[in-house]
Amino acid sequence: QVDLAAYAWKPVLVMFFTETCPYCTKAAPFIEKMNKDHKSGGLNVVGVSLNSDASYAAEFARHYGLTFPVAYGGKSVARQYQANGVPYIYLLKKDHTIYNVWAGYHESMDEEIKSGIADVLK
Repeated sequence: QVDLAAYAWKPVLVMFFTETCPYCTKAAPFIEKMNKDHKSGGLNVVGVSLNSDASYAAEFARHYGLTFPVAYGGKSVARQYQANGVPYIYLLKKDHTIYNVWAGYHESMDEEIKSGIADVLK
């Protein structure tokens, strides 16, 4: 389980995903790169699988070499965030208000996500 309260007053990048989603598999390496590039600057990254089986989330994390926390069984949390599909990527400011949301994933979003991360880390 991942509790956002553990990241109080820290910016967080959250990706809701499923293991079989082709866009999620494209997003995972980019999100991992953001984690590696910005962790020392204060960014926290969390992955939330909508699948209720922990083994799927664990295999996804292993396959893509994810070094950030990955939770599973996140359908109810995704509904609270109004994620209407996967991947949904949320960038939360230090007070955990939403800075931006990206529905889906394409490489063309990379620069916008990087710019948002730079803003929330100021």
